[in-house]
Amino acid sequence: MFGATTEHRVTRLRQQISRIREIWADAQASTVDHGVCGPAPVQDPPPILLGGITDSAQMRAVALGDGIVFGGAARPADLAQKIPELRDAAAARGHAQFTSLDSCTCRSAALAN
Repeated sequence: MFGATTEHRVTRLRQQISRIREIWADAQASTVDHGVCGPAPVQDPPPILLGGITDSAQMRAVALGDGIVFGGAARPADLAQKIPELRDAAAARGHAQFTSLDSCTCRSAALAN
């Protein structure tokens, strides 16, 4: 959304995540009579992971998502400090299962296999 204000983009993101959750919930309960949205997600509900480097983007992931994905610019030492902070913030909002993924971990796992 080029040219849109941050406030407008965040509002749209909130709306889109809400709609995605509705669609997935309906997919679990779809019938032939009311149309089918499928295949239904395997996880119930599937997690929504958001990405972000800035503090505001990370707190948005805590507020709106079920986890966060860090990009390749994230340094392991910074993540060691930041991930517990985000998990604590998520727990304070009632999101006990907040997940974090980072490219360092993904690369390490890929190299190990």
